[in-house]
Amino acid sequence: MKKDERANETSVTVRFTRGYMCFDEGQVKDVTPQFGYALIDSGVAKRVKSPKRDKQMSGAPMEKSL
Repeated sequence: MKKDERANETSVTVRFTRGYMCFDEGQVKDVTPQFGYALIDSGVAKRVKSPKRDKQMSGAPMEKSL
């Protein structure tokens, strides 16, 4: 698995974490899995509800229903 230049496109590897999300800075926060947090290939965790809407939700606020 080598990093492609198309990492910024929609077809990025999204991995769902088990109640944890890792930030680019290396911080780990305990969150509820039901919120739909995902770990992006670039190492930045962002809140997503659906893989298709990942591009739109990229700028969504982290704490919404907390």
